[in-house]
Amino acid sequence: MRSGRADVPCRPARRDRIGARGVPFGHPHLTVERIQHHGEMLGDRGIFLAIQRIEQIKLFFLKTMEFPLADHLPPRSLQRPIPRSTRLINLCLIPITFIMVNVANAQNRFAVPGTEGAVVLRGRIDGKRIGPKKIKGAYRAIETEKDGAEIKNLVIDGLVAEQLQREGIRLRGAVENVTIRNFTLTHSATPNVPPHLPEGIHIQAGRNIVIENGTISGFQMTMPPDKYWNGDGIATEKTVDGVTIRNVTSNDNTDAGFDLKSSNTTLDRVSASGNKRNFRFWESTKIGTMTVGEIVKRGGAYGTAGIWIKGHAGKPPVIEIDTLIVRLTQPGTIIQVEDGPAEIRIGRCDIQAPAGSRFLAAGDKQMKKTLGPGCRV
Repeated sequence: MRSGRADVPCRPARRDRIGARGVPFGHPHLTVERIQHHGEMLGDRGIFLAIQRIEQIKLFFLKTMEFPLADHLPPRSLQRPIPRSTRLINLCLIPITFIMVNVANAQNRFAVPGTEGAVVLRGRIDGKRIGPKKIKGAYRAIETEKDGAEIKNLVIDGLVAEQLQREGIRLRGAVENVTIRNFTLTHSATPNVPPHLPEGIHIQAGRNIVIENGTISGFQMTMPPDKYWNGDGIATEKTVDGVTIRNVTSNDNTDAGFDLKSSNTTLDRVSASGNKRNFRFWESTKIGTMTVGEIVKRGGAYGTAGIWIKGHAGKPPVIEIDTLIVRLTQPGTIIQVEDGPAEIRIGRCDIQAPAGSRFLAAGDKQMKKTLGPGCRV
């Protein structure tokens, strides 16, 4: 290069269409964040093509350059002047390196760590099927985007997600007719801290959701001792209408095994153990057979219960249970009603609980209950 003349930066390369989105190879303004964004959008096929393209470019560079990287240069006393063309290639290698590192990361995680799911469903989708699929170490396994998602007739079958950093499945947006079945969701051994609230399955919005044949465990977090410690196995919000959960176990979560605020909710053959409040019901719910196991408080404010019910003076919720099975080795409150009256109807109970346990704790005198055989301690 002639003295006094600055290096000319590598010119932007053309955009190669890869998968659903393009990746600007060799672009001088390419950043790690942009590559991570592209990585999450590519999907399996797109990532494979991206890596294949990178390998082609890398091979060309290695054949062309004399000294590709600064740390491979010989001692300065033995160096020859580096051609200007090689300097330009070195400038191009910087974004290429970013691509290699971050697309490889996207291949393993499919998304920017700490922000989105390994599989993100966007836009209008009808009749999609996901699974069998195994995911390990993701922030979230599967989620729908918040704005613009219109998801219908989605089936998630055979998902095994391990060592999750926050959530297993998160549904939001316009979601209708979703089935989640044959799943195993486990959180990492490290509890979360705010604001990363851990939940196995979180249904933020939607209609006609079926969750069946699965296990959830270990969604825990730590907070200051005067705060309410959250962390649920399955949580549904008030904007959800029509939820069916059957043959599902949710254990060892910081707060609830099942935290259900949805309307028109039915459960059958469900069990929860090792949670602070194994079941939390905020609205009227119909249950076939349910099993309440050990009650475990790991920290934080407020008390524990096998079943916690949010009462309401204006419209008391009705909780109907055909068969209630309780298995406690430590004294505890089996049913707790707070903040107003509720109506409880139980067909029969099978309870094994030590002395000192309470079957029902409810402060409101308008509380209504219909209890079948065995519903006492």
